[in-house]
Amino acid sequence: MLNLVVALNCEAKPLIEAFRLRRLSEKCPFPVYLGEETRLVISGMGKLNAAAATAWLHAGHVEAQDQAWLNLGTAGHGGHRIGTGILAHKIRDEAGGQSWYPPMAFPTRAATDEIITVDQAQMGYSTTACFEMEASGFYAAASRFASMELVQCYKVITDNPMNPYPEVTPALATELVQGRLSEILDICERLRGLAHDWTTISAPPPDYERLISRRHFTVNQRHQLLQLLISWRHHGPLPQGLDQMKHARAIINRLREGLQSI
Repeated sequence: MLNLVVALNCEAKPLIEAFRLRRLSEKCPFPVYLGEETRLVISGMGKLNAAAATAWLHAGHVEAQDQAWLNLGTAGHGGHRIGTGILAHKIRDEAGGQSWYPPMAFPTRAATDEIITVDQAQMGYSTTACFEMEASGFYAAASRFASMELVQCYKVITDNPMNPYPEVTPALATELVQGRLSEILDICERLRGLAHDWTTISAPPPDYERLISRRHFTVNQRHQLLQLLISWRHHGPLPQGLDQMKHARAIINRLREGLQSI
């Protein structure tokens, strides 16, 4: 599943249509739209709303860890043209001073830039960063639920010194997001691919359940066993004789010694 967090309905409309999402009829603190492989929540403006909507979506609807998350919205910039799509390589919260660095884990046609989250709309424009109001709240929350590679922010430039913020209408925001839809969908598919790879890599190997079912492993020993078996994936068959060992510690030592010798 791909989880989308969007501040405003006008920004979400092209995605709702593209993914054929349907709105949940139940009463929710935030509007939620669902599809076969996509969830979308509309948070409202501001980093606190973005953080709350992200956490609420995860708590109420996300059944597994390490699903993909994307914050999509609009932003202002002093140098980019209206309609430019920006993928964040840095997110900074202006009020708190915290910074996050989303890994550039896949190729993309989108430009990348710093995104600065502010508490109030900015009338001045920087030529070195995008300004918006949700990214830091979203990223602080979503990065608790998934590997940072799977948490990304994408913004469409709707205002700059030639076209200031007060002139941006909901219809214009919808039009500009629609204009970057191909790029947005490409990023969504690449995030899905990363999430699939991560699930495959982190899934317990088949030998894990067999080994723990036949003898007692403490919680810590189960964790050690899982990590060792994952490491063995890259080195061929497991050492012989594991099934005949009676104690968890002996199995762990045999696996660790084998890896060290390799």
